[in-house]
Amino acid sequence: MLLEEFIEGDELSIDAWVSEGGALTILSITSLTKENSNSDDFPISYSVYSPQLFDKFESEARDLSEKIASTAKLRDSPLLIQCIANEDGLNVLEFSPRLGGGCKVQLINAIRSTSIMEPMIDAIIDGKPRLELDKRSEAHFAMIYIYTTPCTFGA
Repeated sequence: MLLEEFIEGDELSIDAWVSEGGALTILSITSLTKENSNSDDFPISYSVYSPQLFDKFESEARDLSEKIASTAKLRDSPLLIQCIANEDGLNVLEFSPRLGGGCKVQLINAIRSTSIMEPMIDAIIDGKPRLELDKRSEAHFAMIYIYTTPCTFGA
């Protein structure tokens, strides 16, 4: 039997990069909205990135990410954390040393004006990822998921 605690709050997705020396960079923090939760399909309706959300949670997200990266001995690796944010802080739902799925790579590229996939490829090919980040964008971004049955989009 598996039991889980229900935690009220806002669901967040944190994407980070852990460098060789253990230094950690928070790449993105997005809020997730699940309006499709009664479906058997992927439940997320949309994800939103805003500079204000990033600023609000960056410090706590960094502390949490550093603890996970240190405990898991991650180096030269992405780190994805799904959590619930409420008055108690960030409550971890799951984490994984990987990039977020769907269009998350393109979202991070837009937020950071750089390719996050290239360091992953570098790590696989020669074990030496080279991540060079530009200043974080002050723009707002949203990823909206479209669910449909087989059909043809047209005008």
